[in-house]
Amino acid sequence: MSLYVRLYLLVITVLLLAALMICIPVLVDIVREGLDRREEWQTGEREMYTPDPEFEAGPPAVLDEERANLPPGKVACPYCGATNESGFAFCGHCASPI
Repeated sequence: MSLYVRLYLLVITVLLLAALMICIPVLVDIVREGLDRREEWQTGEREMYTPDPEFEAGPPAVLDEERANLPPGKVACPYCGATNESGFAFCGHCASPI
């Protein structure tokens, strides 16, 4: 094996180890948080599914006046009222179908 190949393998190995050292603490935190949430759920401190309060009430009514005031080529999302381009199938703000 040539010197350049060995050097290349050494650099790649060092970079992979550095990336792994950065990722491990993040993954450990994710696992710990998941275990804490499971424990809270099993003891009854937390519900299995906690709805997002922003979307809990369902889609707000988008007024016809607001739709009439939109520029050409724009569509209002029926769920959140955000303005989107007319060619898209999903809202760019809340990701609900338009």
